[in-house]
Amino acid sequence: MYSLWVVTAAFTLAAGACVSASATPSNTVYTLEDCIRIGLSQSGVARNAERDQEIASARVRQSRGLAFPHLSMSAAYTRLDELQDVDFGGETTTFGVLDNYDITATVEQLLYSGGRVNAALSAAKAAREYADAARTEAESGLVRDIEMRFFGILLAREVVAVQAASVDQLQAYVEQTKQRSESGAASEFDLLTARVRLANEHPKLLAAENQCELAMAAFVSLLNITPGGIFTGRLERAAVDLSYDDMLQLALKNRPALRSSKLLVRLGRESIVDARSAARPDLRARFNYNGANSYQFVSFEEDWQWHWNAGLVLSWNLWDGALTRNAVKQKEAEYEKLKTDDEELLKAVKLEVHQAYLALEHAREAMAASRDNIGLAERALEIARTRHETGMSTYLEFTDANLALSSTRLAWFQALHDHAVAVSAVRYACGMGHQGGLPKEQWSRGALAPEERPGGGPPPALQTTHSVTDERKPESGFEPAPPPPDNPESSTKEEG
Repeated sequence: MYSLWVVTAAFTLAAGACVSASATPSNTVYTLEDCIRIGLSQSGVARNAERDQEIASARVRQSRGLAFPHLSMSAAYTRLDELQDVDFGGETTTFGVLDNYDITATVEQLLYSGGRVNAALSAAKAAREYADAARTEAESGLVRDIEMRFFGILLAREVVAVQAASVDQLQAYVEQTKQRSESGAASEFDLLTARVRLANEHPKLLAAENQCELAMAAFVSLLNITPGGIFTGRLERAAVDLSYDDMLQLALKNRPALRSSKLLVRLGRESIVDARSAARPDLRARFNYNGANSYQFVSFEEDWQWHWNAGLVLSWNLWDGALTRNAVKQKEAEYEKLKTDDEELLKAVKLEVHQAYLALEHAREAMAASRDNIGLAERALEIARTRHETGMSTYLEFTDANLALSSTRLAWFQALHDHAVAVSAVRYACGMGHQGGLPKEQWSRGALAPEERPGGGPPPALQTTHSVTDERKPESGFEPAPPPPDNPESSTKEEG
């Protein structure tokens, strides 16, 4: 009997081919870190976050342009159909030129706009900071999703292995019961019961394989990569030495979403100033430099004449049908809404931290509860097999023991998966990114310590070389387990 503690067992997963034996795998091997790196560079979420950052930077540069002088130039050409003739006492004089040219250069500087320029500059800077925080939040969420789906694939693969092992057990028992039936040691009822139980177990294996295939397809789609690579990773326990208060303080300090919300409130405040500026005067300084070969189609004595002028331009919208007043009311209402959203987000983040903390504690308890059960279930199955072979029990006792072992294995793998997912959720909720920034004494990632492993010893890998006669049975994704101990009693004593 092989041991099933796989805390440090390496999982090799063929991308897009969890259950296809005919798929040709790529030579590229991806670890979890590789998947995160690829996701942050190729995922649509990450690319859009980067584009938002570029858009915000462009808005900052646009807003700065309002404070600098504006230089413009205009040129005009007019062709007359004919020149004007004027009669002075019988003498005719021709005025103008057929080809008229005019060039004007204008420099304009905004001097006062009711605070609109300062509000635009402040809003643009806040928008850039918001884009930076939003990108960090999006990338943190993407890392969390990648980790959770990666762990989900590992769990799905484990479920396939456990279901296949259960089918192997029942298949071997059907063959044994058939031989005993032919020799008269078992009844036809025992053989039929064994075959029915085996037939009922196959759909569970097929469902697990389908779930694994769907999980892999979704993961490949998330990373935006071509199927065919090999994913390798392990379910590990990350020791998180943080209390709920520690997690909450980290979230309030580091969570990018909270910074983004504060910046949105700031943007709302600046938008009110911008709306109010429409009701205030607008003062500009203007300088014009003009050159032309004629004035009102009258030619100059020389070919071109050049002139300049300078002045101030004041414009004031005194009445606009209450358009500005209602626009200010709208911005004020939006500002109050943003403040309420900020308060609600703070509550949501606190709740998320609380949920992550509870999930982590639950996963710890589940691991502790299921850690020692596998060895006991394996021993119970061996005893049930021996009792049935000697005629001391019924087939029902053996199948119940087999079902209990499968359930125990799944509970252990589910506990490992839930703990890994809970750690990812804690990191995201606390705004720490991918293992980000926590001191080593508070955050360490690795396999279970010897005293925390089932049986207290090094965790052997799971043997998944099955004999299921199903064309859809996947290739083994695990390293082979060490041989079973010679003395089951001593092994059970240590593992118990």
